[in-house]
Amino acid sequence: MTVLEMLLRYQETDMQLLRVEREINASEERKRLSRVRNFIQKAPERLDVMEEKAFGLHVTLDKLRYNYARICGELDELEKGAGDALDEQSIAYYQKKTEGVLHNLATIRNEIHKLEKTIEQSKKEYDEMKKMTIQMQKTEYPAAKAEYDKKYKEKENEIKKIRADMAEIAKDIPHGYVEKYNTKRKEKVLPVLFDIKGNNMCFCNGDLSQTELFDLDKKGIAECAHCGRLIYRSH
Repeated sequence: MTVLEMLLRYQETDMQLLRVEREINASEERKRLSRVRNFIQKAPERLDVMEEKAFGLHVTLDKLRYNYARICGELDELEKGAGDALDEQSIAYYQKKTEGVLHNLATIRNEIHKLEKTIEQSKKEYDEMKKMTIQMQKTEYPAAKAEYDKKYKEKENEIKKIRADMAEIAKDIPHGYVEKYNTKRKEKVLPVLFDIKGNNMCFCNGDLSQTELFDLDKKGIAECAHCGRLIYRSH
């Protein structure tokens, strides 16, 4: 049996393993575990964003309260001035200024009220998010993991047998070829072995160089410089 034939047998057996892996990955158990795991992994970042937002809201609220207190001080001064005013022109001046200040105070008071409501809602959302994260960690993840492990267990013997068959085939393949194959397999470059037939183009649509074509004619197998696949030509 040639190196190419052994590699094709290795890939054929590996495709059985790939089919089982895809079946497991497409299962509801795997999908649920992935959803829960993704939620838990992203939760710290989401909580940080919420904390940063809350900090910004409190900074804005402090500024509004400061301005409100400052303008209240201006109002006190105006009321004192109005009390000391003797002529109609002075009284009218203080009345107009006081109306403007009262309008500003009313506007700021409304902004403070809205912001306090926003902060209250943000805190509620943060607390709910934190509670949900803890629940996911303590309850949802263990349950989802147990279901997935049960699903995997159903296929474990089949997976072990396929891997044992692959290991047995690999014993007769010259050093280097299996390593190249497994590297591309991990990178999800599939199929690793590709029959170019009568073409001079790989699966990735990359044109083959003269060196690759020479190796192909001489060894029966070559490595694509574009995607790293092991290419051959059936006769």
